[in-house]
Amino acid sequence: MSRSGPAFETSTRETLDWRARSACRNHPRLPFDAWFPDGKSRDWVQVIQDAKNVCWNECPVRAECKAQALERREPSGIWGGMDEDERAATLRRVKRDRAAARKREEGF
Repeated sequence: MSRSGPAFETSTRETLDWRARSACRNHPRLPFDAWFPDGKSRDWVQVIQDAKNVCWNECPVRAECKAQALERREPSGIWGGMDEDERAATLRRVKRDRAAARKREEGF
């Protein structure tokens, strides 16, 4: 499998640079574990939503974060505004769309 996407088109140093600009790094209102919640129990629902809101509304590198999380198939945590279930659904949709495109190309 070839590697592509923002995380692999740059050097390791440049890849780490986008992480240094992320909104979650040393966020003033949310603790680090907000991006790595302990399950999805009712106690964590608001924390998870708060973390996603920071990603969507405050983070200048959300696209890079999301791309790397999808590429690396991050198994847990909030990355690019998505939790593990949302990333899995996105990957399934991409796989399904690619399969459908191949069938169309083959004339099926």
